[in-house]
Amino acid sequence: MAGESWLYFYPLLLMHATIQSEKNLITNAWIHTTAYPDTRSNRVIRPNLDTIHSHGWLDLSDGPVLLDIPAIDARYFVVQGIDVWSQSFVTLSSRVLKGKARRIAFVRSKAQARSLVKKFGKKVQIIEAPSDLVWLLMRIQSFGPNDFATIQALQERFQLTVHTPQRANTNTNNNANIGPGKNSERGNVLFDTPLPDEMKDLLASKMAPVHALILLSVPSYFQWTKKLLDAYQDKRIDLLKLGPRPGPVHSHLHMGAWDDPKFWDTQTAARTALEAAPQEASQRLRADAVSQGGGMYEGWYYLKDVWYGTRGEKVLLKQPDNLVLRAALAMEALGYLPLAETTYLSAGVTRVGGEALSGANGTIYKIRFKKGQLPPVKAFWSLTVYDDRGFLIDNPIDRFSISSRDELLAEPNGDVMIYMGDAQPETGPGYINWLPIPDGRFSLIFRAYLPTRPIVMEKSGWHMPPVTQ
Repeated sequence: MAGESWLYFYPLLLMHATIQSEKNLITNAWIHTTAYPDTRSNRVIRPNLDTIHSHGWLDLSDGPVLLDIPAIDARYFVVQGIDVWSQSFVTLSSRVLKGKARRIAFVRSKAQARSLVKKFGKKVQIIEAPSDLVWLLMRIQSFGPNDFATIQALQERFQLTVHTPQRANTNTNNNANIGPGKNSERGNVLFDTPLPDEMKDLLASKMAPVHALILLSVPSYFQWTKKLLDAYQDKRIDLLKLGPRPGPVHSHLHMGAWDDPKFWDTQTAARTALEAAPQEASQRLRADAVSQGGGMYEGWYYLKDVWYGTRGEKVLLKQPDNLVLRAALAMEALGYLPLAETTYLSAGVTRVGGEALSGANGTIYKIRFKKGQLPPVKAFWSLTVYDDRGFLIDNPIDRFSISSRDELLAEPNGDVMIYMGDAQPETGPGYINWLPIPDGRFSLIFRAYLPTRPIVMEKSGWHMPPVTQ
């Protein structure tokens, strides 16, 4: 039971740790990636070469925030909204906008929605956010390093503006009450509930929030949880109702004592249970999360289509009460998109049950797409090589991935073969379709953007061919 409490609050604490790890945070404004990933990119494991990222933290406590999306029909993009519990609730992308411009208003109440509709009419689309804190993640398709300047210009066209309540005797121009982003130091629970000193020290060492939270001591973990719960209650927000249904998770614990130092100084059954919680929770994650969230098929690890569903731009939870799966996805894939938007597969990742891949001793690997069986996508697909730490690898032609954007050569029988080795074949399709691998351990990530058929383990879906020597 105590382990379930640890799992229950993990995504909430991870979101708060992530936002407070930002340097010079400005809310309601974009933070753009400033360079194209290369072999020096070691801040994030498995960097994505297909899309350039931006993110922004919305603070809806003072009113709606507007997002203007430009008309884009020549490349894929997606803007994803994530709530305070780390759950996606909306994806605004090429899939749903189909090249049309759109003005979006993120609101917290129907009254705010009515006010905006009265002001802007049908020129605004209302999206009611589940929490005052919204994390926006934006990905724009990249055509390589030479395309980066074009993407930077596109990023500036995705404008975020704050819509403040209309005051009496003010200018009635439609944009008179729209302002820029603001600094976060405003006494807001979303951003200013203090981190434990222990957590500050871990983040100061440049440790990623997802790893720092695992190392946080049990008293600090639950004391911080209690402070967050109290701060939200002061705002008259029942935080527990925003997450999965708690059920019996907390009934056996005296939550009111978590921030009392005497509670941690006195040996009690409740304290003993809480101190064992991280070990109990990590055991459940190791035992259950990999099998619940995905599975192996012909050497590839597939995410099972068991978490997110989509209805237009809305993202729906299929298992809202599954605490283990929710915590596992927050830990392993914070910002995970619905499979209808982007599908990811991995090979050579042993921690999820995959077999090790290695280019040692001149080993060569192949992936054969039979004639007419290339990945079924509306946007594009890619295959990227990483070393055993999840970083890009130096190679003589600076090729880190191969994709549908490349002019791949077919075999005489129409099959398309991708060759992977530490030396480039001299002639033929292998020369063109060559993906360099290191003289040692490596892993592969396959990404499919806007799949036109389900890429899942079930027989009805499309399957990725095996990686063979």
